[in-house]
Amino acid sequence: MMRGVNTQDENRWADLAQRMVAAEVEDALTHRAEERPTAENLDLAALTNEVATSKDVDHVLIEVTAIAGEAIIRLSRELGEDPRATLEWIASTRAWRRPR
Repeated sequence: MMRGVNTQDENRWADLAQRMVAAEVEDALTHRAEERPTAENLDLAALTNEVATSKDVDHVLIEVTAIAGEAIIRLSRELGEDPRATLEWIASTRAWRRPR
């Protein structure tokens, strides 16, 4: 039996996704991810753990992907280039910022 989705669930998923994206952007803009843990990083870690251990992880991932996709499309318009080129550039800067 499939569980019905209600607006409260959708709002929770969107809120979690927005908080995760905001924390990641803050880290990227301030390079905090490379420094010692800050309150923001601890909040992101706790939030990530909360999402990962819940039944909402798939839905939150969909929301995060939608936010990221929209941001890439808007940025590509500003840069006057194909969104795929913008995504490729973003992926290359992320690899530089956080080597594996």
